[in-house]
Amino acid sequence: MIFLNLEQYLDTESIENSETSLPIFHTTLFEYALGIFESGISPRLCNKFDTDLVYLFYGRGSYSKDGLSRIDFLRENDLKLAVSFGINLSSLDEAKLFNTFPFDSGAFIDNRYQPYLSSSEDIHKFNLHFNQINKYLNHFFGSNKNYIEGMVNETVTIPDELASFYNLLQDRITAEFDTRVRTIEISTKEHILPQEFKFLCIHIRLKSNSHVKKLLELNETITPIFYDTLEIGHEQGMYSYLQMKIKEYIKEHLL
Repeated sequence: MIFLNLEQYLDTESIENSETSLPIFHTTLFEYALGIFESGISPRLCNKFDTDLVYLFYGRGSYSKDGLSRIDFLRENDLKLAVSFGINLSSLDEAKLFNTFPFDSGAFIDNRYQPYLSSSEDIHKFNLHFNQINKYLNHFFGSNKNYIEGMVNETVTIPDELASFYNLLQDRITAEFDTRVRTIEISTKEHILPQEFKFLCIHIRLKSNSHVKKLLELNETITPIFYDTLEIGHEQGMYSYLQMKIKEYIKEHLL
């Protein structure tokens, strides 16, 4: 049998769907989050797919843009601090979903996954159906815990059409690949209201900020997760701290 794409391959596999769903996260800088505290997350123009989208990452607060620098941190530039809003997967309207990919679509389109995958390939070959998320996770990682740790199942038998993708998942050496290569990305055209937020991961320096306090007071079901940074040496350092705190919370409370 020839498998044309990842979705078809998963449909043919008998895979136990035993894991519970993890939260999904939208991460941005505090300066861009100010409006989110008031009115929620609005779709913004994505120049990769030429349409307005909200990007969410399954089980991780992944983010790729440059943010806080060491100088910003020392000057206490709070607007450059990262903040991540988490919601339950079940909160999404399936009718408004755009794409679900097993990796960061922007990195694929920018050709960062060579030599395994090329941007000349049709990215939709790797598209997942929304209801296949747990099936994909169980098949390629074995458990939520392994997925959170980025530990790929090494006993999976993969058809030739998907061998390069599987090899990409297993690459833990190439510096250009970060955790988003093993993180499920969900894009939606849906406007996500503050009432849907279940988690707020934010720098502890912003704990007393009026926007933060108001959001938590109005929505008592939101769990705050505070991260701290002793020193920032480069732009991406802050996101490592944020993602580490989200991972710690999930491992302690949701696995």
